Order: sequence, then C-alpha cells, then structure tokens
Amino acid sequence: ASSHDEEGGGERPPPRCDLVLTTGGTGFAPRDVTPEATAAVLDRESRGLMPWVSAECAARFRQPMASLSRAAAGVKGRTVVANL
Repeated sequence: ASSHDEEGGGERPPPRCDLVLTTGGTGFAPRDVTPEATAAVLDRESRGLMPWVSAECAARFRQPMASLSRAAAGVKGRTVVANL
C-alpha cells in the first residue's frame, strides 16, 4: 500500500489502533493462556480495570461467573489492551 495521499500526493500518517479487545482463553484450562500472553506484551498493566469490569458484569448483567475470569488489561504504547 502506498503511503501517499491519493488526492494531494502528501504523506498519510501511519494507522493507529487505540483499543484491542480479546475474548476467550481467560479460564483455568491448560490452554487458557490469554492473560499471560497479554501481560508479556504490555508496557504497563492496569490491575484494577478487570476486577471492576467483572464486578460490573456480575451486578448489571447478572453474570455471577464473571469473577472467575483471569483477564488482564493494560497499555502497549498508546493502545489499551483488555481481555474479556
């Protein structure tokens, strides 16, 4: 793909992703390694975000098993990454 603007011929800024959400792999089975894989690539972890999300899911959506998730969240560069 060209990095030139089609109309003006100028340079386009590189695409940026502000949010990455993953699903699955946060349980207790041997193959459930999503939180560990996520933590390995994060620059900084947000340890309070996912417990809050679990509490909200349990309260608002009547999902009592949400608290069993081992989800991780944090930032990689300027991108927020969270496991659901």
